[in-house]
Amino acid sequence: MSDPAKLFVTLTPWHDGQKIAFIDVSYLVHGFEPGPGDLLAQIHLEIVSIPACEFSEAGLTARDELGELPLSVSTGAGPYAQARQWRCGRQTQGPITIQYRVFPREVPETYTSSPYFDLRNEQGGINGAGVPFMVLLPEQTYEISLHWDLSHMPAGSRGVWSKGEGDVTVTAPQSLLAFSFYAAGAVKTWKPAGNSPFEFHWLAEPGFDIEAVARNVYALYQYISAFFQDSGAPFKVFARKDPFKKSGGGTALSDSFMFGYSEAALPAPDEIQNLLAHEMVHNWPHLDEPEACRTWYDEGTAEYYSIVLPYRAGLSSLEDVLRQLQERTHMYYGNPYRTITSEAAVDLYWKDRRAQRVPYSRGLFYIISVDHAIRAASGGRRSVDDVVLALVKKHRQEGKAPKCADWLEAVSRELGRDAAPEFEAMHRGELILPNNAWFGGVFKARPAVIPQYINKWDVSSETIDGYIWERDLSIPEENAVI
Repeated sequence: MSDPAKLFVTLTPWHDGQKIAFIDVSYLVHGFEPGPGDLLAQIHLEIVSIPACEFSEAGLTARDELGELPLSVSTGAGPYAQARQWRCGRQTQGPITIQYRVFPREVPETYTSSPYFDLRNEQGGINGAGVPFMVLLPEQTYEISLHWDLSHMPAGSRGVWSKGEGDVTVTAPQSLLAFSFYAAGAVKTWKPAGNSPFEFHWLAEPGFDIEAVARNVYALYQYISAFFQDSGAPFKVFARKDPFKKSGGGTALSDSFMFGYSEAALPAPDEIQNLLAHEMVHNWPHLDEPEACRTWYDEGTAEYYSIVLPYRAGLSSLEDVLRQLQERTHMYYGNPYRTITSEAAVDLYWKDRRAQRVPYSRGLFYIISVDHAIRAASGGRRSVDDVVLALVKKHRQEGKAPKCADWLEAVSRELGRDAAPEFEAMHRGELILPNNAWFGGVFKARPAVIPQYINKWDVSSETIDGYIWERDLSIPEENAVI
C-alpha cells in the first residue's frame, strides 16, 4: 500500500486589537497532481443553513513548481451541497501551495441557534467548525499536519483543534478538516489529571460554574464511553457564548462537540448535561443510509441514551427522566408534522424547523417501544442495548456503519418474529402511542390537550391532542427499568 499524500495546513489568525479580523489559510500538498480541468479545491456555499465565510477579493490562489497555477472558478455539485469549485488551468507539477483569506461571520441579535458550523468571533478569540472556511481537496486519505501561526495574536494565545492543541499530525480523510472544531485566542481549558483524552474548552467567561459542568460532563463521558465499550476514546468539548438571545443546542463532529448559550439563556447544569449526553452518544451509533432512513436511528439513539445513561450512572434522578420524557413527548405528540413520512420531513427540514424534530422524537419513542418489546420477549434478560451495542461492534470491526437491514435482522431475532411492520409504520408516520408499561411502569401517560410544539423558547396558542406523563407513585423506584 502506497503512503498517503501529505497535507500541511497553516492557520494564521490576525487580531486587530479588538477581535480577529480574518484568518489566512495555507495548504501545502504533496502527492496530488491534478491535470487541466481537474478539481483542485471546493467549498460548499451553504450547508444546513450555514453559509461559507466571505473570502478576500484575491480569492483562492495556487502555485506549484512551475509557478502560479491558473484557476477557473465555477459553481457545481459538491459532496453535500452546491459548492464553489476551483479547477486547474494546466497540468500541475510537484507540491501545490493553496492560499486564501477568510473573514469571520457576524450574526444579528435576532438570530437563533443553528448547527454550530459557522466561524465567529467571541470574547477572547474565535471558534467554529471548518465547514465554512476550510476548502476541500478531492477526497482521499492524507497525512494531515496542522500548524497554528499565532504571531499576529495577543501574547498567550492558543490554537486548539478537535484533534489536539498546537501542531498536530493525523492520518485521515481530508474532510476531517471541515468536520471538526477550531478555537484560537485566550482559550481556557479544563481537563482531568493524568493522560485522559478528555478536554473542555471555552473563551468568554460564562455566568455559571463552567468547571463544575466540565467535571460532571467528564464523569458522564467516562460512563458513556465505557457503555459503548470504548473507554479512553478522545473527546473535546467546546463551549460558545452566543451574542443573540435564543441560544442553546449543540453540534457533534469528529471526537468533539460544541454547545452554545447566551446571557439571556444561561443553561442549568442538568440542561447542559442532557445536551452533552446527546452529543456524546453521537460518537457511536450510526447507520449508513440516506438521511430519511438514517436520522431516526442516529438521533433516536442519541435521545434515548442521553436520558437513560445519566440515570444509570447515578448522575440524574427519576424526576429528571420524567422531565425529559415529557419534553420529548411535547416535541413528538405536539408537533403538527408528527404523522408525515420520514422522506417528507427531510424535504421540510430547512423550510420549517419543527420538521427537524420529527426523527429525533419519532426515533426515540420507536426505540423505547422496541426496548420494551425485547424485554417482554426475553423475560427481562435482553434489551435494545444488546441490538445497539452489537451494531456498534459490527461498525468497529468492519470499518463501515451498518444498514437498516442489520437493525431489522437483529430486532427480529430478539423478538422471534418479523420486526418490519412496526418499523415501516414508524417511517410512514403512524403515531407510536404511549404504553404505561414502559420503564417498568414507574410513569403513566394520560391524554391531554397540549400546545403545539414550536421550539424550546416559544409557546403556541394552537393546541393538539397529546399526552402528559406523571410519576406512578404506586410503583417503587427500584422497579424502574431504565
